[in-house]
Amino acid sequence: MRNRLLRPFLIVEFLIAIQAIFTFWSQVGGQYHLDLMFWPWKFGLSLAAATLIVAVTANLVKNGGAITRLSLTLCSFLIVVIVVAGMDGALPSVVGGLVGVPVIAVPTSVGYGASFGGVAALLAMLNSCASGVTVVNIDNGFGAAMAAARILRAGAVRGEAPAGGPYKQD
Repeated sequence: MRNRLLRPFLIVEFLIAIQAIFTFWSQVGGQYHLDLMFWPWKFGLSLAAATLIVAVTANLVKNGGAITRLSLTLCSFLIVVIVVAGMDGALPSVVGGLVGVPVIAVPTSVGYGASFGGVAALLAMLNSCASGVTVVNIDNGFGAAMAAARILRAGAVRGEAPAGGPYKQD
């Protein structure tokens, strides 16, 4: 796909990512370390996260879906990953094998064939052989966001980010 045609899609993805991140900031209540954060820092972190999402997508599209060193380097800045997958539920295992951070898997009830309302994806995710994959209930995006917030809060309370994050301490 040519850059001229790719840019509008990346702009839309950036706007959706910003909306999702701001919704996450506003919906996950009771996280005192997030609420007391100076708003320009919160805004800057949100823009950086959305830019990271778009950069990974652009790199994957540019290389025909092949995972390159740049994609893996960009993924090294992640602290926690939420993967939403349906159908056969294999995506969290793949992501869990590529990144060295906690992965929260959310099975969806949408699928074709014998998906049984998400039960097939749920069972596939529960039987994942990738280490560090946590599975929440079917269509439980809020539970995944709360688990991610607690992982982030646990690192903030200790004054550090989980291993593999951008704020490694020596």
